[in-house]
Amino acid sequence: MILRKARSFLRRSPFERGLLLKAWILLAMVRLGLLLIPFRAMHRLVSRVKTGKAVPEKPGERLSVQVALAVQGASRYLPGKTTCLPQALVAALMLKRLGSTAHLRIGVARGEGGEFQAHAWVEDQGQVVIGMLQDLSRFTPFPPIPE
Repeated sequence: MILRKARSFLRRSPFERGLLLKAWILLAMVRLGLLLIPFRAMHRLVSRVKTGKAVPEKPGERLSVQVALAVQGASRYLPGKTTCLPQALVAALMLKRLGSTAHLRIGVARGEGGEFQAHAWVEDQGQVVIGMLQDLSRFTPFPPIPE
């Protein structure tokens, strides 16, 4: 099984391997950071990353889709469950670093039993990149968090 995963990783392009490795490292750091410091402090740290130059997209696939796939793939290789917040923070960070104008969104809703629920996602050009739910419209998004 490990050998099959290693082959799959090595068959990817150097760009895709780089995205996957960066996503894995950033997810581990962000998950740990969210355990140790408040969200606002973590968001400020992530927001300090400078915007990079736009990177050419893979033919037929938007850069935001490539990043989302890397973040989702990397989250499967971390122990425990990686929730929507670290995935959204990392996707937004990586996209910003690659020159995108993607935005982190956080919304709240009431569950069927009246319990408080929250969800984080990333939007790029009006499309949800990561964090899509069938019932996403039931979440009321907070105003954008100043960077």
